[in-house]
Amino acid sequence: MYLKELRLWNFRKYISTDVNGEPGLVVNFKEGLNVLVGENDSGKTSIVDAIKLTLGTKSHDYVRVDIQDFSVADDGSRANELKIECIFKGLDDIQSGMFLEFINFDQDGQVELRVQLNSKEKNRRVISSITAGIGDLGVRFDAAELLRATYLKPLRDAENELTPGYRSRLAQVLGKHQLFEKKEKSHVLERYFKVANHRVKSFFEKDNLDEDEVFDIEQNEPGAKAITSFIDRTLQSFMGTSFDKNNYKSFVDVSRNELSSILRKLSLNVDENKVGLGTLNQLFIALELLLFEIEKSYNIALIEEIEAHLHPQAQLRLIKSLQESSNANAQYIITTHSITLASVIKLENIILCKDKTAYPMGSEYTLLSSGDYKFLERFLDATKANLFFAKGVIFVEGDSENLLVPIVANLLDKPLHKYGVSVVNIGNTAFLRYSNIYNRSDGKCFDIPVSIITDLDVKPQVGNPEQKYIVYKLPNDKGTEIAGEFSITLESFAETYFSSKDRAIEAVKKENNIDNFTKYHGLKKRIEDLLEEVDDFDLYKKTISENKLKKYCTDTVEVYLNNWTLEYDIALSGLRAYMLCAIRVSKMIKNNEDLITEINLTYELDEAKKAIADWEASGESDDKIAYLIYEDLLEKRASKAVAAQYLGELLLSSSETVKPIIGSDVKLKFLVDAIDNVCRNVGGTDE
Repeated sequence: MYLKELRLWNFRKYISTDVNGEPGLVVNFKEGLNVLVGENDSGKTSIVDAIKLTLGTKSHDYVRVDIQDFSVADDGSRANELKIECIFKGLDDIQSGMFLEFINFDQDGQVELRVQLNSKEKNRRVISSITAGIGDLGVRFDAAELLRATYLKPLRDAENELTPGYRSRLAQVLGKHQLFEKKEKSHVLERYFKVANHRVKSFFEKDNLDEDEVFDIEQNEPGAKAITSFIDRTLQSFMGTSFDKNNYKSFVDVSRNELSSILRKLSLNVDENKVGLGTLNQLFIALELLLFEIEKSYNIALIEEIEAHLHPQAQLRLIKSLQESSNANAQYIITTHSITLASVIKLENIILCKDKTAYPMGSEYTLLSSGDYKFLERFLDATKANLFFAKGVIFVEGDSENLLVPIVANLLDKPLHKYGVSVVNIGNTAFLRYSNIYNRSDGKCFDIPVSIITDLDVKPQVGNPEQKYIVYKLPNDKGTEIAGEFSITLESFAETYFSSKDRAIEAVKKENNIDNFTKYHGLKKRIEDLLEEVDDFDLYKKTISENKLKKYCTDTVEVYLNNWTLEYDIALSGLRAYMLCAIRVSKMIKNNEDLITEINLTYELDEAKKAIADWEASGESDDKIAYLIYEDLLEKRASKAVAAQYLGELLLSSSETVKPIIGSDVKLKFLVDAIDNVCRNVGGTDE
């Protein structure tokens, strides 16, 4: 049994026109671990609170619907009715029997349990009821005690929660264990405390204690009778003749002998010395999860900000333990702001909260393949996991872009941190592995702008004069007979060019609904023979560009291409002197790292400007100058990352000079457009 679905009508930000119509939010959960991630105010706490209000908590926290829980529409009017529905699936025979009068069957004939909280507001009073069943057929749900959730609040005070007292959480948990069930014979703890009380009372009744090996008491060791005697004499002076020494005699003991009182006196510790908040927090979570072992039926834990008071390694151990939990009846619904946790949780266990919607990342909800899930489990580290908390994302393929994009954004007066934008360096060109996270199987895409900055990777002719740039073209025939047995349609490819023969063949297969060529003997060879080769640099470049745009672009994902590489395009722009200077410094450092402290960037920039002036004077084209600037990186005589670092430093130190260049240079437009795309409509400020 597990909570499969949560549905909200007019609860907080989740507005519905009718509580009997479509819900404002539907959240799909899975068995086991569910982790709600997202930026602040994305709805994570509302989801937890909705479950808590409907099911209640095992610690009997005081929770109820109030006026502020009713949705407020855009016109400022507040709804006067709300509904929350929890739908449970996977009930076994025992659980079906427990809820027999409340269960029903879904469209697939499977048993389900629907529990609903209905609240109405009238004259500032809120009236709530909890029912089970479907719609008007629902009846008052009087089995709520069986579904109560274990709830761990955010920024919990674990030390206070573990403190002995009347509201001791340890006493509540232990009281549910079968070891502490009340039986005819007194409990062993009661007998222990009876002995302890006798010893304590004896200590306060004697002037001198008797020798005792068990308690390591030496002969004539003083007792505390002087204390109780003083209290008795003082009490007698207060009460005068009303004092009866036979009825009023002070004594000191540890606890009453009732088991419930004894349990409230106990404390849970892991060390005789005082430990830190992180350890206490883990101890408290372990205590709460003890209930899951005690109660073998259905258990649900709601844990807000599970990372509270825990350092990153402790977070990792805790979440891995929950993720690998073997308790089949345990379901965890957890919220987190930690990118450390988001990086190690299996993608299928994540629910991304964004813009009044909850997006489960399970395989049935995304366009990711099984291979994508395995890939992301390996490579979705803490740096990349920040994409789950961003208002916009820029994917880049290397260290240079990762270093330079935020600097360029600053120079455009669009600092990415103020716009909530994350730069994610995937370290390769497997963009689809990541961008498909945002594409849903139901066609609904995340409302998160995504930019992909990637290299066109077409080496310019100036550096490759002997290279042929071949594209392939099919004939313009409307149809072509193949060996008199099969005809293929080519009409749609009249103006289409392909970067390879394989791409052309795959396009023909798709157009003609051909699964494979096995049953069409000679067809593949015939198509290859039909292909016409065209050697044209601009056409080749255009074809490669179209392929990449078609591959990556979606409703929310935009692709921004350069001419060859990032550094080459900067070398083509008005920033080429800065690029040359940075590359030369990178080359110097690679040859001799001791030069780091001796480098004078102002001098090196002047020298770079002179070199470019000499190339221009000798009649070199812009493409050739850009190639000469980039050549040391191409031949790996300099480090791209180091060059990017120094280029960033140069740009920031010359910000007033370079700002106009970045904003107007057509060669840098791909960078500017990529940044503009993710900064639009995401609540950024220039403050």
